[in-house]
Amino acid sequence: MSHVQMPENRRKRPDRKTSGLYLPAWSIAAMLLIVIAIVVALVTLLITLGGGTPASGDPRVVIITAVPTETPLPSLATVTPNPTAIPQGGAAGGTTIPVPEFALEGPTLQPIIFTPTPLTIAVGVTVRNDADGLNVREAPGLDQTILFQAEQNALFRVISGPEQASDITWWKIEDPNDPTRSGWAAADYLIAQP
Repeated sequence: MSHVQMPENRRKRPDRKTSGLYLPAWSIAAMLLIVIAIVVALVTLLITLGGGTPASGDPRVVIITAVPTETPLPSLATVTPNPTAIPQGGAAGGTTIPVPEFALEGPTLQPIIFTPTPLTIAVGVTVRNDADGLNVREAPGLDQTILFQAEQNALFRVISGPEQASDITWWKIEDPNDPTRSGWAAADYLIAQP
């Protein structure tokens, strides 16, 4: 029978403790304790420095507005101390801090004026007489018979038109309170109302 002989110099596994990556359990526990101690110290420091006492005194709001000027001035901004001061630390013997006042200088923009879209005269629209004693005529034209004179700012309803006569645009108007007062009026003296 043949015997197989085992080599006597077997390779041994290296010992874990001699490895460079080995950390003993006590060193891991020590690192965790150090990290926990640092975190607790930081939290305690933040709470201590955060000030557990509420702020005293009423808040004060200072609104500084600029006055528009007509001509631009050469300097951009000037800081001047305000004669009034804000008390700090409550009413009893606190320190005061002066409030700076900023003078804003420079060109002033022109105001934008929004006007409503002008209404146009059409049948069914209410119009206002813009002339004192507007002649309301029997038919369109300056040579037609005057039926009545409308008072300034009187309101009428447009019932017909437009017609061209005597180089003028004419609209037939009617008094909403008195349908017998109707006739033709020159468009130049009528203003459409909303």
